[in-house]
Amino acid sequence: MSTQLQHILKNIPFQIIGDKNAVVSNVSIDSRSLQNNNNTLFFALKGKNNDAHTYIPELLEKGIENFVVSTLPKDHSKGNYILVDNTLKALQQSNRVLGIISHVNKLKEEIHAKLEITSTPNGSFARFNL
Repeated sequence: MSTQLQHILKNIPFQIIGDKNAVVSNVSIDSRSLQNNNNTLFFALKGKNNDAHTYIPELLEKGIENFVVSTLPKDHSKGNYILVDNTLKALQQSNRVLGIISHVNKLKEEIHAKLEITSTPNGSFARFNL
């Protein structure tokens, strides 16, 4: 599953600072995750005892480039940011969007697996194998 930053959030106000066409393929809320990479979208959640915004400089050094934030870091010249009022609400909204995208991609894979395309001198035709 991959999608562009501009398609992650739909029903909440947001502003993208950076490359709106940056592609993300996974989501993280844990700065220690070993799955974090340059295609990770990191949600900087704020809690009572912790503010994940403080981990952004460290994550940039590790190659993470895409963040959902409620406040921009002082130096936001590196990385791509989706600025929202509430990162938890944005995470909840994105899960719905990403879930739909993932479901559609799985359906596409299933259809392609059952679709047999044959080329002939007169053109191509497809047969769906049940």
